[in-house]
Amino acid sequence: MANLTSVISKFNDNNGPDILGVCEVENEHVIELLITSMNTALNKNYGFVISEGGDKRGIDTALIYDKTKYGPEQLTFSLRIIKRNTTRDLFQVHINTANGNKLICILNHWPSRSSW
Repeated sequence: MANLTSVISKFNDNNGPDILGVCEVENEHVIELLITSMNTALNKNYGFVISEGGDKRGIDTALIYDKTKYGPEQLTFSLRIIKRNTTRDLFQVHINTANGNKLICILNHWPSRSSW
């Protein structure tokens, strides 16, 4: 966590990110640990939303956001796209900006082509 926090803290001219999408998240507990570390290092108030799928390998996606800049109301949903092979979900998060606009973030962790 210390190494991740050290690198992430350098984003945005050493102020940390306003919004950060992450993939290959093992579970919600891991994001909570990262958020705690980031909040302490940057003196911020980060929150997160996570899309935990059924895959036990820890390939979930999460959105970390600065709660002082983005409203706490989120509308989230996942959409599984099925073509030839089922892929991972698209994770869509709606958040409110400080000036009242809505920001829509879409996260996806693409599967490796080596398994095709």
